[in-house]
Amino acid sequence: IYVLNLGDKSVKKIVDRKGPDFFPIWSPDGNKIAYRTYTLTDKDEYYTHSAGYVAVVSADGGPSRVLTEQFDENPTPLAWSPEGIYFSALQRTYQHLFRLNPVTRAIERVSQPHQSVFSSFSFNHDFKQAAFLDEDAKNYDELYVSDLKSFQPKRLTTMGDQLKGWKIGTREVIEWKSKDGTPIKGVLIKPTDFDPSKK
Repeated sequence: IYVLNLGDKSVKKIVDRKGPDFFPIWSPDGNKIAYRTYTLTDKDEYYTHSAGYVAVVSADGGPSRVLTEQFDENPTPLAWSPEGIYFSALQRTYQHLFRLNPVTRAIERVSQPHQSVFSSFSFNHDFKQAAFLDEDAKNYDELYVSDLKSFQPKRLTTMGDQLKGWKIGTREVIEWKSKDGTPIKGVLIKPTDFDPSKK
């Protein structure tokens, strides 16, 4: 990860770790940068980790500090507000919006209590509201807006209306256990003419 000074066009590398780093975002005061990494320390090999982490580094470079060691998914940093770092991440068959306190490392799921796939977040200037896409097993992807303090999505588009009158398949969340007993969830999609008596 590099910082480009637009005044003199100088470029400085601020993150130089083993493995890929993604999605840099600035802190409100411009002194730090949060990003997603796959390594906990500079010595770790990124391919040994199945989940990514949110890390923070000074905008001048130096050692990084990992903030989400206890979060067992791939967080994607979206924006850094005065209230914390917003990121999105999958949880089982859904995707949600989270807020991370960079000091205490506490993580709060903002998109409570809904079970949906939330994506493409955009925040207003004071981080009181967000616009985003939302879909679930029975509803087409639509544009929504919601206050962030009290998450109550309000739909703005009706793209799903174009599917009215269509015969569409069904989707349902199913669960099974792997060989070691770990529960796994997935989405079973059935065609419109599904007949359980036929292959």
